[in-house]
Amino acid sequence: MSGFAMQAMRNTRPASGADHLFSHLWEMQDLQDENGLPISHGFKVAIGTLASTALMEVVFSKNIAQLDVRAVCDRWESWEERKAKIQAAFRNTPIVDQVITVCKEKYLSTHQLQERLQLLITHWEELKQKVLKQLIPYNELRNMFLTADCPVKPEQIHLSRERFRQTFFQAQMIRKR
Repeated sequence: MSGFAMQAMRNTRPASGADHLFSHLWEMQDLQDENGLPISHGFKVAIGTLASTALMEVVFSKNIAQLDVRAVCDRWESWEERKAKIQAAFRNTPIVDQVITVCKEKYLSTHQLQERLQLLITHWEELKQKVLKQLIPYNELRNMFLTADCPVKPEQIHLSRERFRQTFFQAQMIRKR
């Protein structure tokens, strides 16, 4: 069904979420095992799935109604600051210009951010319930992966914890989602 959904949408978004953004980033960075062979796409997606699931659980554990929208907007970085961070994160890579273009398209002005955050606060509980209803809890998912003999730790696919943490920052830049 996801294949039909991708055809209808004319892109991979119906079957490719944050888990795949992690995997695609590691593929672009040529992640390899100790023998110089590429790490399995499925194993990278497994780690990406666990990472994005854990992130969702943390995000939805927050009480966003208490968010100080004005303070967030006051700290919002300018496009120039954002662009400098992108250039630093992707320096010496062939995709830096493409990443800048994608990020520029989805960059929000302070006013747009304020509107987006107000909308999010308004619909937070509804969104939270819909997402958590579909999300397999992290510990249950981890146990399923262990049963299937899939990796559950970044080190199992030759990622240091630092490189893994950096992936959260970089992965959100490579697609317009």
